[in-house]
Amino acid sequence: MTVKGSVVSDPTKVPVAPEVFLRLPDRARLHARRAARFAKLAEASPMGDFLRFLGQIATAQGVALAALPAPPSVDAAALGRLHDHGMPVFGRSDHRRGAEWQVALDRILAGLRGGAMPEAARTALDEVAAMSRPDREAFADRVLGERLAAHELAPALFVGAALQVYWIWRAGALDASRLVAMQPDRLCPVCGSAPLCSLIDLRGLPERTRYLHCALCEADWRYIRAKCADCGSVEGLAYHGLEGVESPARAETCDACKGYVKILTGEKDAEIDPFADDLATLGLDLKVSEAGWQRAAANPFLLAG
Repeated sequence: MTVKGSVVSDPTKVPVAPEVFLRLPDRARLHARRAARFAKLAEASPMGDFLRFLGQIATAQGVALAALPAPPSVDAAALGRLHDHGMPVFGRSDHRRGAEWQVALDRILAGLRGGAMPEAARTALDEVAAMSRPDREAFADRVLGERLAAHELAPALFVGAALQVYWIWRAGALDASRLVAMQPDRLCPVCGSAPLCSLIDLRGLPERTRYLHCALCEADWRYIRAKCADCGSVEGLAYHGLEGVESPARAETCDACKGYVKILTGEKDAEIDPFADDLATLGLDLKVSEAGWQRAAANPFLLAG
């Protein structure tokens, strides 16, 4: 398979669509839809067993999220101060986590314990279950700071899953209409994370408008169509797909930063899921990486797997 690309001639002329700026995650249906998508993608994938296991994690995440109480409200004055300084509401690097994330972690571990999984994952699950509360907090800091040693990647799968649940839960207290863009605007307004990928024509999103999808809290925020989601450049962008392969994914590469971010387009498949379909299109990552570009943000499920 070879990589094919097309260069953007004048990206500065692409208008910003007037639709809603921010969409918060659909807490009631997100994880059930993701589990179903993993199951469907596993049918035709050489990574089928791993994708099915990730579907089990998504199901456990949904159960853990549904069991949490209503999230605490956000002080309006504090929110205003954060907006004035272009800062996220629940910054991944400085937000004081509540104990709810560890409650979610325990429920995820309990929900997975009796299911099928790779042996390395079972060992990692037991390792996380045996951690003390302070050790879990320290480990979570390393996950969020992306400061993991090689032997910590498998346990990070479970800790990261619980942190996702926590940030989705906290985002449930927000009014999406009151949030504004971060500085820089390629970072998530809710938690300040880099985007996992960008989305066009996916379920619930306005037609032909580009959104970035957060890898932590799973918010979607509007972003100009022809602007690098890694460094913000509007020059030197190109779009690549795999020749001869029908796929919802393309890679947007940037000559300025030598980075790339995937774009998932849902016009032919309404069931596309950012996490599941990103993992199902690893062939594109391999080819673009071989051509010299570096992925802007890793899929945490892939990193751990």
